Amino acid sequence: MQHFQEVRYGNIKKCLWLTLENPGYSIPSKLFSLLSIGVVLTSIATMCINSIPEYQTFDSDEKLIQDPTTQALEVFCTCWFTFEVVARLLLAPNRRKFFYHPLNIIDLVSVGPIYITLIFDIAVGSESELGGLGRLIQ
Repeated sequence: MQHFQEVRYGNIKKCLWLTLENPGYSIPSKLFSLLSIGVVLTSIATMCINSIPEYQTFDSDEKLIQDPTTQALEVFCTCWFTFEVVARLLLAPNRRKFFYHPLNIIDLVSVGPIYITLIFDIAVGSESELGGLGRLIQ
């Protein structure tokens, strides 16, 4: 916490860091924590719904068509997870220690494949034979 005293806007960064990292810090931190848990549960539910054959639709070429609602939920959850990881990284008092904390590693490993898949789809094309590889990685 002493690190925050040595940087510009240290009090604001400290308050934001504690809000993101400590649910017991304040009412806004509790609300942020509840929202974050809600997004995690939404993401899990969306993944489960996408895997149920009764909820899958196919086009005339027997290619899977993703439901626009679940696709929008996936995009929202991805944006939220990215925001959360980047905000915590930028506000971390010690960025080197940030990368050694197991929960932060899990967060980075969880978000990373989404962007690797996105880059892969842009470079190779999502319609290629390897297009399903990205979904497998995720």
